[in-house]
Amino acid sequence: MEDRCILLADSWKTFADQDAVIELKPEELQYEMITISPKVTGSIQPLDVLCFRMYKGCFNTTKPA
Repeated sequence: MEDRCILLADSWKTFADQDAVIELKPEELQYEMITISPKVTGSIQPLDVLCFRMYKGCFNTTKPA
C-alpha cells in the first residue's frame, strides 16, 4: 500500500468527520482530504446521480404502500 493518498469526500457531514477518518485509517498512512463542494455532485458524478435516480424510482414503485 502507498503511504500517502488523497481522500476525496462528499460534503455530507458524516464523510467530513476527521475523527472517524483518523480512527479507521492505518497509522502509517498519510493523507490529504479534499471535500467536494455541496450541490456539485451531479456535475462531477453524473452516472452516480443517474443510477440513484433510477434506483429511487424503482424502489418507490415496488415498495408496499
